[in-house]
Amino acid sequence: ASDNVDRAGEFARRCISGTILACIVFGSVVTVPTFTFVVLAVALLSLWELAGLSARKGQELVFPVAALAVTAYVVLAGFGLLRRYEAALVAGTLIASLAVSLYGSRQGYFARSAYTLLGVLYMGKLASYFVALRTLPGVGTAYVVASIVLIALTDISAMLVGTTFGKTPLTSISPRKTWEGAIGGFIVATVAGAFLGAFTWLHI
Repeated sequence: ASDNVDRAGEFARRCISGTILACIVFGSVVTVPTFTFVVLAVALLSLWELAGLSARKGQELVFPVAALAVTAYVVLAGFGLLRRYEAALVAGTLIASLAVSLYGSRQGYFARSAYTLLGVLYMGKLASYFVALRTLPGVGTAYVVASIVLIALTDISAMLVGTTFGKTPLTSISPRKTWEGAIGGFIVATVAGAFLGAFTWLHI
């Protein structure tokens, strides 16, 4: 019984926080600069969380270098310049993280550089796709809203199916996630995505 109460409380908290975040994000989609700012804030907060997890696992990343590179990824995407400068950005991130690591503990500086580059690509590059979507002429706003809705539906339906029918753990890293939940989220997102395809003006 207490486990069900805990799950219900967690679901309520996630619904509240998700609703607040959705309101902020949907409100920011109105213009490219406001959306870029919100995406950058989310990416940097996510990078901070990743840095904490990496440190607890015993391998830190070079956060100042990673934060600058993530910022560059998102801002360049906002100005439509990422394709021109991405190669230099990745190379600069690797060189800067190696250089900064060498001034600290000599042990593990290659690993620190690798983790830093991973954080930049995981947070910065993936976040830049949202901004690039928003800059598409004519359909940018609709594509961003559609992608956010699909992601939210995936997460919510995976949690609902997982808490109701889930029995098979997906991974030991996150023991509450189940294969049943993952499959449920995938099915709901696929059906919703196909439904969006019915709106021909979206060109999905």
